[in-house]
Amino acid sequence: MYEDFEKQINEVLENTRKRLQTGKDADSEKAKVFMYERLIDTLKKYVKKEALENIDFSNALSYYWKSATRMLKHVAENAKKMQVDGMAFCPDDEVYDWINEYYAKDDKSQVDAELKEAEERKRKLEADKAKEQFLIKTSKEKARIKLEATSEWSTLSDDEKKKKLNAESAEILKKLKAAERRKETAAKKKEEDTKPKAQEFKAPEQQASCNGTQKEDDEVLPWDEELPWEEEATVENESSAEDGPMRYSQPAANKDGAKSIKTSLKDLDGQISLFDLFTVQGVARC
Repeated sequence: MYEDFEKQINEVLENTRKRLQTGKDADSEKAKVFMYERLIDTLKKYVKKEALENIDFSNALSYYWKSATRMLKHVAENAKKMQVDGMAFCPDDEVYDWINEYYAKDDKSQVDAELKEAEERKRKLEADKAKEQFLIKTSKEKARIKLEATSEWSTLSDDEKKKKLNAESAEILKKLKAAERRKETAAKKKEEDTKPKAQEFKAPEQQASCNGTQKEDDEVLPWDEELPWEEEATVENESSAEDGPMRYSQPAANKDGAKSIKTSLKDLDGQISLFDLFTVQGVARC
């Protein structure tokens, strides 16, 4: 529907206005924005007219894998191919053809793959953050328990206790992280060992000797210990277990799948302004 397109392209225009600079080039920047506003106004008029006349085009404006931002990128890429000495003069009809070409293009699978990859990156970042917070909390708890068991603890001042707690928790945190890295390395190695090997067999790397430090690390965090954030993640995703792993199109906290997907696409593309897509010389002649 045209309303979806209008909302999207107005956001791009608003991002462009926010990019206005102050200072000696302020007048030049304002002139650029004025040209961009003319461009957007012309494109909006064409898209609205085409949406009223072509139901397939109108429907495409609301597909979650389509966006005004990507349409503008498509136009900009085609305009750059026509540049001569850094300038591109594009007939109106040619620009309109590029718009139709974008919305008729079957790029759903490509966008789905991009969104899935972005969601996986986001999930990994959130998991890493949760893991880091857990290790910090655990290191502080273990340090406090260890120090409170010593005979000198009760005789120390608050400042001395604080310094010792910080130093001890920092040491324990290093060991926790080292144990976690070993666990991840062992899991990756196990996964690689189960894959069919095309090359000749090589003996596995010799395991590190178990010295005193090694044992102390394992006592802090055994390799096979189930970490709390892993258990919480399983419970959180339990509602979608029957449908397989959670996907970007099936957020647990949002029943409106289509809306969530559009938001993900918007997050994926970021806040694009027309300054990012066109130079004044490259603006289509509208």
